[in-house]
Amino acid sequence: MHRFTAPGGLITAVNASNGVFASPKNTSMASDVRNSNSSHVYGVTLKAEIELGGGYTLTNVLAHRRFKMNTSIDTDTTTADLFSVNTGGLRRHQTTEELRLTSPTDRRFSYQLGLFYLDLSAREFLLQGANLGLPSPGPGLSFFGGYADGVSPTKSYAGFFEGQYKLTDALRLTAGGRYTHDVIRYRLDLTNPAALIGLYGPDRSFSVGTKENNFSYRF
Repeated sequence: MHRFTAPGGLITAVNASNGVFASPKNTSMASDVRNSNSSHVYGVTLKAEIELGGGYTLTNVLAHRRFKMNTSIDTDTTTADLFSVNTGGLRRHQTTEELRLTSPTDRRFSYQLGLFYLDLSAREFLLQGANLGLPSPGPGLSFFGGYADGVSPTKSYAGFFEGQYKLTDALRLTAGGRYTHDVIRYRLDLTNPAALIGLYGPDRSFSVGTKENNFSYRF
């Protein structure tokens, strides 16, 4: 939706031929490709508790989440074949598990300790193509274009402890700590599968990774 276009310019003329006129209140557009956006989110959680006796409880929480989004827009937002291919999406897959031991809460000193695990896969991809008003070089092809595909897997491991000491019925001292180990990787592939001239130059890939350890605490 154009709010402003150059008077007498190409975009202004193309829009006018479709009954679209730029203005601060314009909410209309005309394009030569379908514009769409869709997303889906779903997940499941399984929680199990075991009473160990003596007031101790062992809890396990297993969860899985998925997110999917697809989008396609006409970059030039006109019926002219200028920059009409801009499709991409996001993918997220995440699994977590937490195992936790909880002590009786009716004693002067109570605590909980446990382990945590995260497995996350994130992907983002984008296909772009532009003819800039030139005749199409063929079905599914563009004169200029490129494809970017980035994937980032992450794994995280943690152990935690929190304790509470009851000094009086109204006064409690609480302290806790958490150690976390993260492994993060990222790979980006830049290719040119559907264009005569690549936006990103020759096909290439980039990869990076890092490992981090962290200990945090609070009183």
